[in-house]
Parts: sequence; structure tokens; C-alpha cells
Amino acid sequence: MIWAARLPQALALPAAAQVVEAAGSNTSGCRLRIVRYAIAATPTDTLGWWRSAATRAGYTILPTSDGALAARRTRDSATLGVSAYKDSVDVLIKGG
Repeated sequence: MIWAARLPQALALPAAAQVVEAAGSNTSGCRLRIVRYAIAATPTDTLGWWRSAATRAGYTILPTSDGALAARRTRDSATLGVSAYKDSVDVLIKGG
């Protein structure tokens, strides 16, 4: 679960998140964080929370056709992807 704690501070998990699993990498050219967590919130509310957090962190929200959240930050090419389901949330952060 250490990888969940290594998320960028501006994109830390919500306080009520219960981490299910987490993984990551710090190898050269592959800074990556992947976290699955559970939370007592609707997928719509969860994605809204992440949309706000990403915008505050300087990310631009990108259009998607599947209801997930995708975002990119120009200054360092960091990317964020969030998929929210009824019983879990998946977060992927690359770069940053």
C-alpha cells in the first residue's frame, strides 16, 4: 500500500478512501502510480472530486466517451486516469 502514499500530494486520495491495492514504479522514464480503492460515494461524486483535484493541480480535463476521467498536465506531460464504479475506484497517474 506504500504506492498509494506516494501519490503526488496534490492528487492524494480522498480522506475516506480505503485502499484495496496499489502498485507503482520509479524507474527512469516510467514514474507510475496505480491505486484501487473503495469509498462510500457515487461514481458521479467521485469523478467530480477527481475533476476538481486535477484542475487545482494544473491538469486539463480531456474528453472521454466511456464516463471515465482523463487529464493531462502540459508543463511535465503528466497524465491522470480515473474510472469510478459502484464498489471501487481505479486511479492511474503517469509522470509528474
